[in-house]
Amino acid sequence: MKTQMRTRFAFGLMFMMMLALAMGALMHAAQPVAAQTTGRRALVAPIIPEIEFDTWVYGTTTSTQRQNQYTFEGVAGQYVTIRMEQARGSSIDPWLELRDPGGRLVAYDDDSAGSPNSLIRNCRLQRSGTYTVVAGSYQDLSYGGYWIYVTIYR
Repeated sequence: MKTQMRTRFAFGLMFMMMLALAMGALMHAAQPVAAQTTGRRALVAPIIPEIEFDTWVYGTTTSTQRQNQYTFEGVAGQYVTIRMEQARGSSIDPWLELRDPGGRLVAYDDDSAGSPNSLIRNCRLQRSGTYTVVAGSYQDLSYGGYWIYVTIYR
């Protein structure tokens, strides 16, 4: 009877340790990824988050991750305005890019919202699909916290 209890306890303890390790690995993942299998190799690409419209979203860049990307669904003929502002106490010099569904650069800005902040104003979308906003720093010289705001309208 004691042997059975010890065995159950050992298996239970081992299960809990494995679960804790798995949860720790999930909690410390650097960036979510999506795997796509092509033939024998699995390609891993970062999942780019969709940005919420008409809401200030906080982001940060670091010495190892100099830019962040956000996506949104746009329809040809819509207009988008994107504003990026330096967070209080941050040294980032905001730089914005807007890329169309094909990855081509549509607009960019450095200081149109008043130095050092960036603004892409009233940019007309030429194609329908997933657009990408790239938030970084001018010439990748600085990093830190920022706020970004995207609004879209007809």
